[in-house]
Amino acid sequence: MAPATGRCPGFKAMTEGKLILVTGVTGYVGGRLVPRLLEAGYRVRCLTRDPSRTQGRAWVKRVELVQGDVLDPQSLAVVMRDVDTVYYLIHSLGSGSDFTERDTTAARNCAAAARHAGVNLPRRFRGSACGLVATPALAPGNRFGLA
Repeated sequence: MAPATGRCPGFKAMTEGKLILVTGVTGYVGGRLVPRLLEAGYRVRCLTRDPSRTQGRAWVKRVELVQGDVLDPQSLAVVMRDVDTVYYLIHSLGSGSDFTERDTTAARNCAAAARHAGVNLPRRFRGSACGLVATPALAPGNRFGLA
């Protein structure tokens, strides 16, 4: 019996050419997800309000880094172009007493931009500090072993 690799047959074909957008890349989860996606063979686009905050990350030269803000819907149109999957890993906890409203607005903006760009969204697209995934392409579960 072949050793388990954690990948299903045809995994390379599933990842080849797929463009993944990751938001919240300067945070704990986003910063750990990006190298896992790269290792798995995905092309990765990272959305950040401040690109200088990604400097020093080992993966920064291997991704497409784009500046934008989920609270500015117009900045998201170009960001979503050709994207297959969106990982929404943003929260507004440090932004004051209106963080719930800001989180809701940001998640709605991201979902609307993804929908408009043709990213297939799951039936339940929820945003929070825990994150969400908008994709039909990735199987459920923690395939990337984030800890």
